[in-house]
Amino acid sequence: MQLIKYPTWHYLQAPKEILKAWLNILKFNWYFFSIWLLVKTLLRPWKGDKVKRGRGFDPKELAQVLFMNLLSRMIGMMLRIIVICLGLFLQIILFILGPVFLLFWLMLPIIIVIGVFYSIILINATSIIQEDIVMYLVLGFLLLLVILSLRAFYRANAEYKLNRINKNPKSWKDFNNKKCLKFFVARTGRDLSMRAIHKSPFNKYLFNNHLKQEDVLNIINWYVRTQSTKILRRKFWNYNNLLRLGSIGHDWSYAYTPYLDKFSINITDQIEKHGLRLRLISREDEIQKMEQVLSQAKDNNALLIGEPGIGRETIVQGFASLVLYGKTIPSLCRKRVLELDINSLTAGASNNQEIQARLKQALDQAVKAGNIILVIREIHNFVSADNGIGKIDISEILSPYLKHDNLNFIATTTPQGFYTKIKNNQAILNSFKNVEVNEPNTQETILILQDIAHALERKSKTHLIYQSLKTIVLKTNQYIQNIPQPEKAISVLDQAFALADSKHAKVVQAKHINTIISQKAKVPVGTLQDKEKEMLLNLENILHKTVINQELAISSISHAMRRSRAGISKTKKPIGTFLFLGPTGVG
Repeated sequence: MQLIKYPTWHYLQAPKEILKAWLNILKFNWYFFSIWLLVKTLLRPWKGDKVKRGRGFDPKELAQVLFMNLLSRMIGMMLRIIVICLGLFLQIILFILGPVFLLFWLMLPIIIVIGVFYSIILINATSIIQEDIVMYLVLGFLLLLVILSLRAFYRANAEYKLNRINKNPKSWKDFNNKKCLKFFVARTGRDLSMRAIHKSPFNKYLFNNHLKQEDVLNIINWYVRTQSTKILRRKFWNYNNLLRLGSIGHDWSYAYTPYLDKFSINITDQIEKHGLRLRLISREDEIQKMEQVLSQAKDNNALLIGEPGIGRETIVQGFASLVLYGKTIPSLCRKRVLELDINSLTAGASNNQEIQARLKQALDQAVKAGNIILVIREIHNFVSADNGIGKIDISEILSPYLKHDNLNFIATTTPQGFYTKIKNNQAILNSFKNVEVNEPNTQETILILQDIAHALERKSKTHLIYQSLKTIVLKTNQYIQNIPQPEKAISVLDQAFALADSKHAKVVQAKHINTIISQKAKVPVGTLQDKEKEMLLNLENILHKTVINQELAISSISHAMRRSRAGISKTKKPIGTFLFLGPTGVG
């Protein structure tokens, strides 16, 4: 039935995809060789290497300096011209090959039919074995083209079906995608056949599995995101996939930073090789503020303020990916995002003066390069004059570079670190613009856990159902208050997978999650046991064994404890707040 749609796809949809791929490859070739950038920086010294003249006037030294600088510029110009010519040559070849391939694609069905017809005729008409072998090879090649074409068609058809998925089903018939339906059933923990599913009323199924309509939407979106990611990775011609190959000409336009590289971690390179560890979810406001701050003429340094585990590092990595792929403000595109490695900077140093000298030399190289955005994690630990083992103060060295036009900084800190350390240091405070990072809400945390779940499932061979994932978010919000989301939810998810694996369970269930949260919060979590039920019902009598009278106080405390254990109290507030009034000695 699907083959009927093949001609429409072959002559209408596939040519659009071919044109899109052709334009992406042309665009990437221009980026790969950095042709326009190399033209603009044609006369710059090779690797930014300049020889500086000493003090005084020495004709011999002056001539030597001029010769070395001229030689550096000539080497840079020659190498850039070679790369520019090679890039332009490939651009012309690709420009020609695109229409040729498109024409070949449009003629492919005719070529296959004619090729098969004549090959069969020639095989029957000739008795020469060598010619028969050639004809069989031609037939094999034509068959391969047919297989590849059909494979591309079925993949395109799967993508088309993915785009047509109903996002608000009210019955089983509304699932117009069998794979989505199977994913939904698997993620809700029911091992049933499709026939059994369709016999079960949809609303009853949701009720029995403690699901709401919003949960159905979350599961379907989970499926769509998972499949969309797989489809996108298969398309090597997608521009983002091509960008992972890197660029050979871009770094040639700026000075090299070998000394800075010794004391830094290249975030841009890590993303280019391995991609983002976590997707950015609902962090558009923070990214936009960072872009605005970093593109300013003055005070163009961003300070991310948020609790540890709230997602500051993910925001930095997400911003670095936008810089790498050229999806940010033009003045920030293609810059290198490096993280200052304080451990490497301090390793082997005998005193603070040596550390400061290393830092100054590294920052000088960053300024000279002109394409560096430097990240300093937990900056409040390094801008305080407090003495102690392992503590250093780099604020004096850092201050002049914070005002430099050729160098941007992104720093992270906690609210406590900001108010106790940074706010007291006016030089640092005035050089940064604050970007507050807020805790994600329940829905955003669920999306984050869905992204992480796939990697944990592959690692442990254990399955995660949606109800367990939602339980993690709700119960960490209720019982763990000293750690922000999403860190506490991610920690519980990781430990729940480990516990289920140790129990040889195939599915991460609510009991595994309750066990982990009980261990962390030091309180019973989950279904009430008989002993606990009896204790809660008789809590007044138990308290009266040690407290005489005080009926109102005992009753108020008992009611608060029962409300909390039943899960009907507010999760973001204390179990109870009591003010006991009375003279001294009454109990």
